[in-house]
Amino acid sequence: MEVSILRADLEVDNNLIENAIRPLKLGLKNHLFMGSAEAGKDSALFYTLIENCKVHDLDPEAYLVEVIEALRDPAMIPRAAELTPAAIAAAKNAASELKTAKDKGASAKYPARIRCPILRRLRSNAADP
Repeated sequence: MEVSILRADLEVDNNLIENAIRPLKLGLKNHLFMGSAEAGKDSALFYTLIENCKVHDLDPEAYLVEVIEALRDPAMIPRAAELTPAAIAAAKNAASELKTAKDKGASAKYPARIRCPILRRLRSNAADP
């Protein structure tokens, strides 16, 4: 307690973490009967992706749709690590910075047609022999 009094930047409680896991704890009784241990691992993977999307201010549904569409191409599977929520959020932030620079008069090339610039880049690299 003494440390939190001396340092105002530290939180006294862990409410942010508790609020993030509350939906999981509320559904715990239902999740006990997932069918198999593998189904539990798959669910944990999706919960992790969804929570990471929320942390990076991405729409989880739009993220999952975009990534699943990208992974339909077999050439994208080895590069799946580039499709994490953190990587896509960083790419979108970089694209918005480029767009801002272009709007201010800089000569930046930003394709406005594709929602996620990292997927556009990955798709174009996969198409090149």
